Amino acid sequence: MKARDLLIHLSLKYDGDWHSIYHAIKTREKFNVKDVEASAKYAEEELAILAKTNYAIVTVTDEEYPEWLKSSMPAPFVLYLKDGEIVSKPFKGLKKPEASPKHGKKRA
Repeated sequence: MKARDLLIHLSLKYDGDWHSIYHAIKTREKFNVKDVEASAKYAEEELAILAKTNYAIVTVTDEEYPEWLKSSMPAPFVLYLKDGEIVSKPFKGLKKPEASPKHGKKRA
C-alpha cells in the first residue's frame, strides 16, 4: 500500500478536512487495507473519466506537488485540481466508495 493511496482514502473519508485527516494520521487510525486500496482504485477510475475534463489529484507525496505549498501551514495532504486550479474539497461526485459487506463493514 502506498502513502498516496492512504491520503486519498482519508481525504475521501473526511471530505478533505485537514484536521480530521491529520488526526487520523497522528493517532494511527486503524483502517482496512482493502478499503484503502478500494478508495484509491475508485479515485483513479473516476479520474480516468474526469481527466477528459481536466481534473487531477496530487498528494503531498507526489513529485507534482508544489514545493511552495509544502512549506505552508497546514499544507494540504491532497490537492484536487480542475483546469490546473486548486479546488478546496474532493470533486462533486467523487466520494468514498461504500465498504463492501465482504470486508465486514456495513453499508450506510
